[in-house]
Amino acid sequence: MSVYINREPWKAITPRVEAAAQRVVAAMGYVGDGAHKLLPLAKGDLLVCDLSESAVKSGATNPEAILDFLKAKVTVRSRQGLHAKVVVLGRRAYVGSNNASDHSAKKLIEAAIETTDSSEVQKLRKFVEQLDGEEITKQRIQELMLLRPKRPRSPGGDILVAELPKALPEIKILGCSFVTRTASEDKAAAIGKSDAKSVSRKYGTGMHLESTIVFKWVYDRLKIGDWVMLSFEMDDQYWSPGVVTSKSKYRNSYAVWTAQPTGSEEIITGSEAKKIGISFPPMLTVIRAPQTTKILKKFR
Repeated sequence: MSVYINREPWKAITPRVEAAAQRVVAAMGYVGDGAHKLLPLAKGDLLVCDLSESAVKSGATNPEAILDFLKAKVTVRSRQGLHAKVVVLGRRAYVGSNNASDHSAKKLIEAAIETTDSSEVQKLRKFVEQLDGEEITKQRIQELMLLRPKRPRSPGGDILVAELPKALPEIKILGCSFVTRTASEDKAAAIGKSDAKSVSRKYGTGMHLESTIVFKWVYDRLKIGDWVMLSFEMDDQYWSPGVVTSKSKYRNSYAVWTAQPTGSEEIITGSEAKKIGISFPPMLTVIRAPQTTKILKKFR
């Protein structure tokens, strides 16, 4: 018999693995943070994953997460190019989309098939056990950890998608208006664009970049890493908080680049803002915690 498991396969798989009386074998394309809690393999079990140098360099698999399996005396093999997600217990098996990672369990919509067909279970066990590859040791993990990327990646093979923080000590609100820029202002913004793109990648993908021309005194009070909201009183709008990723100037023109997570609510009105205790600033005002939490919650 086969059963379709919708959305959250790990809720079905994890307790089955924990209670397993027979050897469990698993092929798990990519492995990230929290993997061993989701897939609690024990002594004598087998895990095959893609722990190749290319997978580590790209951030697809986190070698540090593999240490938990080695400490539990699980046999771990690396097979480059593996993308299957298969977990085989004594009399049942799971095949699905889910990598072994907190990101898969908490952020992604996954699906899997559970089968208790003895013939299919046997075939899937054979598939996993016949995957040859490099046997991983703790020494090899230490070598691979030096190859981990600086660019953030989600544990389990997907590029980290940027999100608004759940809390911030302060958010600076900038009073803005839509006007035609001068040639000098365009130049000031263009100078900082490359740095803005580079810095935004540190927060993940899905960041919308926006340049804003500001007065010098505002420019001097902002720094890279500040979280700000752009407000437009004449248009009755507040834009989603963004992080300052670049500052640049040309002659007497000053530009600030911000990056906003695109998955957040993009705009709220002035009346909506009043309900969480903020009003349009003349040019620059600072909102501090705990009120910042209300703002972030409104836009998440």
